[in-house]
Amino acid sequence: EEMPHTQAIYDTYGEDIDVVAVDVGMNDSVRKIEAFFKDNGYNLPVNFDARGQLTSEFGVLGTPQHIVIDRDGTIVHRSALITDDLEQKIQAAINYSNAQAASH
Repeated sequence: EEMPHTQAIYDTYGEDIDVVAVDVGMNDSVRKIEAFFKDNGYNLPVNFDARGQLTSEFGVLGTPQHIVIDRDGTIVHRSALITDDLEQKIQAAINYSNAQAASH
């Protein structure tokens, strides 16, 4: 259910930020994920977290999970659903990143 929204975020903001889907590997395989992406026309990057390294590192307890990380590596947003707040945090992260780049 979240993938169309995640793809839309990638399509909208992909020039300004990195958008990456992470599959936590529950009942999935790389082949199955590749087929799912192809069948649904998704083209955003995806990582298959079979060992749970990213899940552990970011404290993901359930899926879906949307995490916005700013240029400094700080998590500025975490939610289970795509919300207006998520869009605002993405825009704020882009604005912050652009301001940082302009000051250097």
